[in-house]
Amino acid sequence: MNKNNKLPSIESLNTENKVFTLDFGKKRTTLYDGEKVIGSTVEQILTLPKLLNPGSKIIVEDAHMGVPRTEKSLAQPYTKTELRKFYSDCEENGIELRFFPQQSSPRAAAYSNLKKDDDQDPISIYNLCRDYPNISLKKPDPSFSYSLKAKEGLFRKHQLNKILNFARRTDYLNPNDKNTQWINENANYVYNELSDVGRCVFGFLNEKARFKRPNKNRNIKKGDLNVRHIKVNFIYTVLASMRGTLVNEGNEQFSVDDSFFLREGTGRLPNWAFTQRYIFHMSPYHLKGGVARSNFYHHGAKKWIKERVFEEGYDIDKKKRGEMSKQEEKVFLKYRRLYSNAIKELYNIIKKQLENQHANIYNNQKENKLIAQPLCDSINEYQPSLI
Repeated sequence: MNKNNKLPSIESLNTENKVFTLDFGKKRTTLYDGEKVIGSTVEQILTLPKLLNPGSKIIVEDAHMGVPRTEKSLAQPYTKTELRKFYSDCEENGIELRFFPQQSSPRAAAYSNLKKDDDQDPISIYNLCRDYPNISLKKPDPSFSYSLKAKEGLFRKHQLNKILNFARRTDYLNPNDKNTQWINENANYVYNELSDVGRCVFGFLNEKARFKRPNKNRNIKKGDLNVRHIKVNFIYTVLASMRGTLVNEGNEQFSVDDSFFLREGTGRLPNWAFTQRYIFHMSPYHLKGGVARSNFYHHGAKKWIKERVFEEGYDIDKKKRGEMSKQEEKVFLKYRRLYSNAIKELYNIIKKQLENQHANIYNNQKENKLIAQPLCDSINEYQPSLI
């Protein structure tokens, strides 16, 4: 970097290179062509599709060019009209435009051993995408709107946030909570259906998960599951994505009932693909992921994965993702996949049990307790903020 902090202008861009990364910082806009960081303006960036050769690729953070500027959010550099024109110009000129998840920017900086900075961020993103070509990059969506599926999922996610915030007040063990009651009654079934990995993830294998002594007054036998010592918060989170809504708010009977969340589009309990994407937000582009995602990843994945990686001889306890060696990254990804698959496994087990226990859930919907649809006439009117 020049001592006077001046950067080469866009005229010095090496268009023979194939990959270009952008960053819109607080002080200026920067572009990296694989050789040097170039200073630019928001106006000049819009001309890039006509400057670059066909087959080139532009990578930029999703928050910068995947989201338009609105009256509520002035942080984005471009309006819908400007972005749509840019998308169209890229397509017409054979330029591949992809969006980088901003949540991965700290990982990119750590990987390149660079400080997070306006002038260095495009280098960090370039290096990470070069060395990890399978990293998730998002395609542009010129509609800038949520699909009906996404709106439906966001509606349930907002409900689920309230349910989980209520349930965590009593460590998910409120005896009047219908979901807690279901877990108490079905914990053994869940255990029997889970794989060994699933049992490990959800705490069924820890030494306190079984009663060591019988208790006649509580009808407990030696070896029975002790629900208080399994990962009941994870089981509750999965169950509550399909069942329950808050009732009697504001009085002593405030609790969660046993009504079902059936998809408006299908009339059925949501499948895993829908819940994973639209309720749990298990992707790098999660932004406000919600309480469910926090339960799984902040309160669960970090500790479980680090412990499993340590068992294989690697200590990543104080390492950021970008600071891991290639081998550490490989082992980390192995256990992250196992952890995510365990959540999927648990979800399908609970969904199957609910359907078995309520055989008429789909046939007699008028007689079942169903969760009310959004507080508007149609799911199509439900318009959560994009930010």
